[in-house]
Amino acid sequence: MAENLERGPDNLNLTELESTLGFLVLAAWRYCRSSYFDVFNDINVSPGDYGILVLIDQNPDCNVGQISNVMQIAPNNTARAIDRWENLGYIDKRVNTRDARVRTLRMTQKGKFFLSDLRKRQEELDRKMCDDFGKDRIEALQALLRPFARR
Repeated sequence: MAENLERGPDNLNLTELESTLGFLVLAAWRYCRSSYFDVFNDINVSPGDYGILVLIDQNPDCNVGQISNVMQIAPNNTARAIDRWENLGYIDKRVNTRDARVRTLRMTQKGKFFLSDLRKRQEELDRKMCDDFGKDRIEALQALLRPFARR
């Protein structure tokens, strides 16, 4: 019966895959993404959208290229997302005073209000994950994964 402990959904043996970093990170991502949409889906905000809005709020006068690099989203897709948030009145684009070809980004007051609701939802999601896995485990996993965010 001990071998059943190594079996996953549909009674498949996962032993080898569970020692593969890529498989485990992907499984964690699927769990996080599913949990994220449980909390955010009613307002049509993707994880990428949330990241873009947080980066703009915390980095006033950043530009599309910087956001694209951090989020690892193609610049044209980042620009499209930013255009959407600008059209909704959440982001303000300004001409860079040093280089007129570059547009800098800032959150509007409306955007800051919207983002405060998103942050409350993110806190709810974080609480759920801590309840599921334990705060210490989540913090340890964050510490292990943090270097990947800066690559």
